[in-house]
Amino acid sequence: MSIYNKKSKIDLHIHTKHSDGTDSPEKVLDLAWSNELQYISITDHESMNAYKNIIEMNKYNISIIPGVELHTFYKGHEIHLLAYGLDHANADIEKYLEKLRLERTGIAFETVERLRKSGVSITWEEVLKKTRHNSAITKAHVISALREKNIFDRKMYFTFFNTEGSSYLPYTGNPFETALDIIHSHKAKPVLAHPGLIFNDIIVEDLVKKYRIGLEVFYNYYGKNQEEWIKKYKTMANNYDILYTGGSDYHGHITPSEIGGVYVPEIVIEKLLL
Repeated sequence: MSIYNKKSKIDLHIHTKHSDGTDSPEKVLDLAWSNELQYISITDHESMNAYKNIIEMNKYNISIIPGVELHTFYKGHEIHLLAYGLDHANADIEKYLEKLRLERTGIAFETVERLRKSGVSITWEEVLKKTRHNSAITKAHVISALREKNIFDRKMYFTFFNTEGSSYLPYTGNPFETALDIIHSHKAKPVLAHPGLIFNDIIVEDLVKKYRIGLEVFYNYYGKNQEEWIKKYKTMANNYDILYTGGSDYHGHITPSEIGGVYVPEIVIEKLLL
């Protein structure tokens, strides 16, 4: 049997309602238990609010590794960086994440304004209905509101939401090195998220070689490239002797992935918890 068809006990990339997922932390724990997972990490975008009271929620005794996903900027590229081991209750971390949420919300607001100026019938209030209090409002929420109105199409995506689009607005407020410094100063572990979605292995290898960060090797890529990309990035991680992780990038019912939907070998936990 291929390792990609094995049952996973680990999922280190999960989103909840505290960013752009659809499920509560309680439901995530229920699903993790149902899928027989032993280790999980909730990695909401710019938020660790899911970790408030999570010990009380965890009636299953699942091992939970604190995590967060950060939107960073490096050499003209938007780079997603996972951080494992941050203290969600640390005042400096809370302040940093709140700043990022506000800035990303500003990008989403300006994106809505650009859509409106182009003649698209969308309001900020409609986008707000897709979010919850104190979460970053992102382009994903804008897309969700557009889809609900049945006005989202391929042309709109490539104009406003693709990084090469003529009306795309990047978020540049969190330089990669700044994020990395904060992660390291709090004794946490940085991991480059879904490297295959950067679509630039020169940048991927540059980041790994220069900064010695970890690599998210096992990932629920859609389409025929999944096994090829997993093998490629595992080879890269081994060649540079760096930490590697994996996860489903579960967002709830809005994406086809499910919790534990990608196989992550147990050696990942051994390396992450060293």
